[in-house]
Amino acid sequence: MNTNAATVDGFESTVATVAFVDLAGFSALTDVYGDASAIAVLQRFEELVGEALGALGPPIKWIGDEVRPVHIRSMDGAGDEGPV
Repeated sequence: MNTNAATVDGFESTVATVAFVDLAGFSALTDVYGDASAIAVLQRFEELVGEALGALGPPIKWIGDEVRPVHIRSMDGAGDEGPV
């Protein structure tokens, strides 16, 4: 999976950034303002996440109002694999 990994003492090493982003109060927002408003918020959230990740690519997982981006980079800084 990671072709830019550095080998240290026989082990393959990489740098990975893993995030978990969740919209606080999303269920309450849906209850109070309804499904149409909730969908509009999710669409904007998806746009903002896409802008923030830019060239890194899409997140590895979306679950409702939760997103999990992961970014892998080699130990020596060469290459940039983006999400996996």
